[in-house]
Amino acid sequence: MNRRLLPMVFLVMLGVIASVITFPGAGSADAAPNALEAAQPTLNVEKWRTQDISFTSSLTTQLLAGNQSTFESASVPPGWGTFGGGTVSASTTVAHGGSSSLKLANRSQSYSSPQLNVYSTLKAGGPGKYNFSFWVYVDSLNISPSSGRLLIRGNTPGQYSFLTAGQSYGTVSGTISTPASSWTKYSGSVNVNASDLANETGSMQLMIDTMPGMAGQNLYLDDVQITKNYYLSPFDDVSMDVTFTGPDNSTIVMPAFWDGGDTWKVRFAPNQIGIWNYSTTSSNTADLGLHHQTGTINCVPYTGSLAIYQKGFVKTEPNTRYFVYDDGTPFFYLGDTHWSMPQEPYTDMFKPLVDDRVSKGFTVYQSEPLGAGYNLADGVSESDVERFRNIDARFAYIADAGLVHTNSELFFANEFKNAAAYSTEYKQKLTRYWMARYSAYPVLWTTAQESDKNLYGTYDTTTNPWKVVFNAIHQYDPYQHPLTVHQENTSTTKASDSAFKDLAGYSWFGVQWAPRKNGQLDFNVPKDYWNNGGGRPSPNYEGHYENLWTNDFGARMQGWSAYLNGMYGHGYGTQDIWLYNSTYDEALDSNIFGITITTAMKNLTWQTSKDLATSTQLGTYMKTFFSSINWWQLIPRFDNSDWFANNGSYYSVASADNDTYVAYFYNATANTGTLKNMDNVPYSAKWFSPLTGAYTDIGTVTPSGGEWTIPAKPDTNDWTLLVMKAPVTTVTTTPGAPEGSHGWYVSPTTVALSASGNQTGIAKTEYSLDGGATWQSYSNPLTFNQDGSITLSYRSTDKSGNVEAAKSIDLNVDRTAPTITVSGLAHQTYDDSTDITAAVAISDNLSGVDDSKTAVAIHSDGVQRTVQPGATIPLYTLPLGAHTLTATASDTAGNPRTQTVVFETMASNQSLLALVGRFAGAGWIDNDGVANSLRSELNANNLRAFVNHVNAQRGGHISIEAAGYLLRDAQFILNRG
Repeated sequence: MNRRLLPMVFLVMLGVIASVITFPGAGSADAAPNALEAAQPTLNVEKWRTQDISFTSSLTTQLLAGNQSTFESASVPPGWGTFGGGTVSASTTVAHGGSSSLKLANRSQSYSSPQLNVYSTLKAGGPGKYNFSFWVYVDSLNISPSSGRLLIRGNTPGQYSFLTAGQSYGTVSGTISTPASSWTKYSGSVNVNASDLANETGSMQLMIDTMPGMAGQNLYLDDVQITKNYYLSPFDDVSMDVTFTGPDNSTIVMPAFWDGGDTWKVRFAPNQIGIWNYSTTSSNTADLGLHHQTGTINCVPYTGSLAIYQKGFVKTEPNTRYFVYDDGTPFFYLGDTHWSMPQEPYTDMFKPLVDDRVSKGFTVYQSEPLGAGYNLADGVSESDVERFRNIDARFAYIADAGLVHTNSELFFANEFKNAAAYSTEYKQKLTRYWMARYSAYPVLWTTAQESDKNLYGTYDTTTNPWKVVFNAIHQYDPYQHPLTVHQENTSTTKASDSAFKDLAGYSWFGVQWAPRKNGQLDFNVPKDYWNNGGGRPSPNYEGHYENLWTNDFGARMQGWSAYLNGMYGHGYGTQDIWLYNSTYDEALDSNIFGITITTAMKNLTWQTSKDLATSTQLGTYMKTFFSSINWWQLIPRFDNSDWFANNGSYYSVASADNDTYVAYFYNATANTGTLKNMDNVPYSAKWFSPLTGAYTDIGTVTPSGGEWTIPAKPDTNDWTLLVMKAPVTTVTTTPGAPEGSHGWYVSPTTVALSASGNQTGIAKTEYSLDGGATWQSYSNPLTFNQDGSITLSYRSTDKSGNVEAAKSIDLNVDRTAPTITVSGLAHQTYDDSTDITAAVAISDNLSGVDDSKTAVAIHSDGVQRTVQPGATIPLYTLPLGAHTLTATASDTAGNPRTQTVVFETMASNQSLLALVGRFAGAGWIDNDGVANSLRSELNANNLRAFVNHVNAQRGGHISIEAAGYLLRDAQFILNRG
């Protein structure tokens, strides 16, 4: 927007927030409360945090001392009197330093003031630059704060060179905001010529002017200082650099800056942990306070929670279209616009707005110094330094809040129309001064507002004076922060016709684009930056401001359009914040892109604008949405029909390959379109409301032929569609397949889950063992070593919250063989005349008994005899001695089991008697006489006769088989003796 420069007003002067080291001689009355003497131990400074180091010129003389400046006596010091009414006295009521001050009682006029004739002091000091400072306290004001200033009055107009033309006074300081009941420092300077001191005596009355007086008001002064500088113009007469050498011996050369009086400062942010040594170099080598000073800083790790210090200053990288932190992490650019930052009341407006935007998720503060209050057309004066200190405080607060400060330098861009005041050398010196004060903060440079190409014809494009400033920024910024020039609106300037983009150091585009909101936006604008920007970031730095040229929908639409069209950044702005107390374009209704903003809508205060819902919708909702996906991987598809087919909608579409699709629809109908170039696999789809930040789940969808037709929008508001490949969890078992039969695992089984998802990555993988009633987080492979049938359910969730439909695997684990129970046989010795019946019982509670693999056998002397389970075994049929009954079985999973019973058989006279009777009964001894004779022989224990008898009847009355058993047993008994 081509804006006219509004009147600038002076602001409350505020102290620097950054911590300070003072070196050497920091004992002045106005030294910062947190100043550290150089003699103290090495200072610990956190990595990336800004640190001030102060130096005092050795060529400055203090001219006013003792009671005349500190009022530590009961009487008014010589030389002090009153001007304009009131009574001067010493007072112990309040004091800035010591125990007393100078009191002016009953001050009723704005010009009533204590006065001190400084002529003799300046006469003694001779021509040169003199610095004056008072500490002022006033106990009552009708309106607090109010402004006053320092003056020197003469007797007649034009009496001294520094008097205002046609007046009998000269201004020593600018107006200084003064609250009631607190001490405020007034300071300023004048240059005194030899002609001003030509007389032996004169009248130069130093006093306060224009601060409102009122009945009963008391004013107090304390700690008055008058110093003479060796330098008539410190800004012009001397320069100073400080070289910092880091732990790896790399160097950062920081320009120092004059900070008023006899003080120079360097502002430094260490970017490596470890010891830094520094040394100073001054263009005036005779000034030993500025030249060849040395010191040490110990950079320690940052311990806070702010990303800008955890990850390091923001930078650009070649062919990376978005900003990144120093560690390479993508930086989400979302800015809030404050072109008149210095004018915003510091405590009541500036700080609350910074805090509010941080709380809502903004990452960038966009500013330029409209209303800074300094006049740089004639050099840098003491009063200008006071204005810079006001800006210092704001830079520091923005940084301490964790915001990146995107800043335009010096003043509004048309300032250089006063070409005579700004030579090339002077522009470079001013730029160096700006770099010295502010380059050690987390910043992005925009050089000048709307000056690419030429501030709408204000300058010649080729000789545009802001090119000098641009080149000086690149030269003097030790941190090489990202650098651009705010462009004119895109109807006149885009990437393709930028007048600055080929300059060394040009690293991003500050785009000014207000896309059409009641129709399809012009894709040719973002395409130009995408195709002609050399891979550099191109955030939409300035669009239509809410309640000035657009409404909440329009402001919201601009943010979504920027991010989905490859600009990867957006600057939001709203009425009375984008330009405080502005009347710009407020007198008439606006109607742009079908959106009417009435004069009444434009007439709202910053307090109301702060709480507009749009800042939450962008800073919280939109940022949270993009942060849930890898937004930097989204490629704008513009109007490419290979990726999207429109169906009467207004849209922006981007995708990360065909993995993730984001489509923003801002038409006032429910129309959408068709996503294309997809895989025919499941995708998770859901709507996101840019108004409420809530999701509405569509569910899992599977494209057909690589296309998916998007359902109608939930209503006619703007909506964002998020479609992502659904997470897929893969299961791997060890062993890779059941090694048992019939699908049973017969060893400990390990299950490993691995998930793949869309470009956001997998947030978590879960498993359930109770059918999904409860879920547990998966981290390491699961081992199942207990028998049973298990159903393992599993699923994964990606970092955008898409949950995979649960899948499951059945695991049948049977590591336990069947149980075998043998009864009817025991581990003991049996007479072989008996029979046994071995009952074998087999059971399995899991996979079941495999009957085909059940067997019973008796092993004797290396011979196996198969036994049918439950069969009766006459033991005489077995060899005498040891036997093993073996029962084997298997379950259907293939787990074998063997059960054995070891027993013995033996013979005795009694067992032989039993066998004789058994064989006689069976007809194997067919003659009762023979049988009885055999019994008699056994009863008589005449085994020899028994053996002879059996042999004699073998094959006769005794069967051969029976004879064999009887003879075997008899021989067994005989052998045992």
